Amino acid sequence: MTPNKRYGSYSPVCVRVTCPVDPPLHEKLLLIQQPRYRYSFKVPLPDGFFSTPPLSDNLRHEYIRQSQRSLVDFVAKTRLRGGPISWTFDHEHHGVTVYRGKDMHLPSGYRTVYLNVTEVQATLDEAASIMSAGADGRRDYCATYHNDQVVDLKNLYPLATPTPSHPHNSISIKWRAVTANNPLIKLRDMVFME
Repeated sequence: MTPNKRYGSYSPVCVRVTCPVDPPLHEKLLLIQQPRYRYSFKVPLPDGFFSTPPLSDNLRHEYIRQSQRSLVDFVAKTRLRGGPISWTFDHEHHGVTVYRGKDMHLPSGYRTVYLNVTEVQATLDEAASIMSAGADGRRDYCATYHNDQVVDLKNLYPLATPTPSHPHNSISIKWRAVTANNPLIKLRDMVFME
């Protein structure tokens, strides 16, 4: 397939992989862990709110390797046939086919996973631009398309940015605040690598 040629329809793998960040860094950056912010904080936070300790080159490269491993794992697990998860048809809704499977690498009680499949008519470049983090890594798919849930987002560490040879490359550590839709918990925040 050439990225700029249109094909009738195909199922593109638009990859947005998130994975946990090393616990010490995660705990330093999560507002909910800090006593003065535990019960409330106002969003949007001002730029420069987070004091991000510099990452050593070794740690930066380890995060990049972790993200690459997560991507390979994600692609393998989303293979409908021949992957590590045996997918079973669950239902179809508005052109999206939903499959159910068991991921035995997850803790007991959390092993049921779902795979949503649909067909999109687009070039690979068009599909990639929808999922793109932008040239500076600040654009966020969830904040763009689920703005009723994502109330704030900060790009903390841009680890890998697009290059001429890899124009869709983006690896960042981000902080996100989301609404919990619960009167007892107004906001949840998370630090993740994308």
